[in-house]
Parts: sequence; structure tokens; C-alpha cells
Amino acid sequence: MRSASWLLRRQAGPLVSRPDGCSRSPVLVGRLARTSLVAQAIAPSLAAIALTFGGADAAYSLLVTLALANIGLAGALWSVR
Repeated sequence: MRSASWLLRRQAGPLVSRPDGCSRSPVLVGRLARTSLVAQAIAPSLAAIALTFGGADAAYSLLVTLALANIGLAGALWSVR
């Protein structure tokens, strides 16, 4: 049930935010999903490179750095709102 509610929110969000309706909704949803899909595609390769050249400490440092960047970006978006 969790995935169904997530999908509904993902599809309904752009419709609610645009006053002209759903004419460009598929394009907007695609643009919103692109960054997530690119990050998911790059993550295994980035982790493999970090493990190969730096070991577990470098991979963990990369993970912590990306998590802190994510928190910072979320905070910046929250303050704009």
C-alpha cells in the first residue's frame, strides 16, 4: 500500500501545483524523477570506485558527505518555502 500512496502523491503533486491543469504533467513528472534515477544509477559505480581506491573508510566518508549535503539541501529548500 505504501507504493500506491507514493505513486499517487508523485502524480498528483504536479497537477495541484499547476493552475492550468495536466497539459504538461508528464513532462514535469519526468523532470522531477530524472535526478533520482540518475543518482540511483551512479551510486553503485561511485561506491565501487571509493571502495577500490580508498577502502571502506573512503566509502563511509563519501556516504556521510553525501548525507550531510542532502540534509543541507533539504534545509535550504525548507527555508525558501
